[in-house]
Amino acid sequence: MSEDVSIGLKEHLTTLFASYDVPFGQAGDAAAAKVAGYIMACKGRSLDLVGRAVGEFIAGAVDRPANRRFKLPTSEEFGAHIKLLANGDGSVANPRIYAPPFGPLWGVNLYALLLNGPDKSMPAPSRFVAAEIAKGGASAERYRLEHQANNGFKAATFVLQDAADAKGCTVDERMQPLVAMFEPVPAEATAFSEWKIIHVERGWPWLPHLGKQRVAYFPKEGREGLERLRLAIVEMLAGPPDPKTVCGTTKCVSAPV
Repeated sequence: MSEDVSIGLKEHLTTLFASYDVPFGQAGDAAAAKVAGYIMACKGRSLDLVGRAVGEFIAGAVDRPANRRFKLPTSEEFGAHIKLLANGDGSVANPRIYAPPFGPLWGVNLYALLLNGPDKSMPAPSRFVAAEIAKGGASAERYRLEHQANNGFKAATFVLQDAADAKGCTVDERMQPLVAMFEPVPAEATAFSEWKIIHVERGWPWLPHLGKQRVAYFPKEGREGLERLRLAIVEMLAGPPDPKTVCGTTKCVSAPV
């Protein structure tokens, strides 16, 4: 790789390649030419913007053809997405701020993703689960919701998995005022268990173990507060919340010590 490529850019591209099990920086003219295409796609772009694009591909937040969804994006596809994320001068469209795991801003981000509904590209259930769902009734609904929770919120699941490793994420700074709609709930509190029930009923993925943290932040007023939060998010973003604009994780970063 050329010596004039920054360490930061190399790290971002290495992360992108590794996420699709593709070796990065191998010797040989063909490999060098391939890497050069990605470097060219990043030319003139900030590291923050490149990192955001990498994070969105990894999180599955980029709308891609079904036959390309789990393959390394081509340099042309990667460059096109960077362009979509940028203004004309290549700067990040909306400034982003760090949200520690399980905190109020992290909660805003999580519920924005959940309230946006399940992914349109959610994989089909297994033959067994599909057969159980086809039977109808309460048991079928439980199978449907469980499948949705496990497979229908890829961006939210990505955020939850990183939170399990004490990693937060970056969030559109326009979401900051919505933290006033959240409150801390201790893990031992009845309200914490009630929120878990709400997630199960809606087919939403649940939080991982909080680790050393004693509280997580949830919308105020429980179920009644969810619709008010949804409307506030729509108004705040001047449109429906979308994983590409709400989460936009730069492979969610570790919480500062």
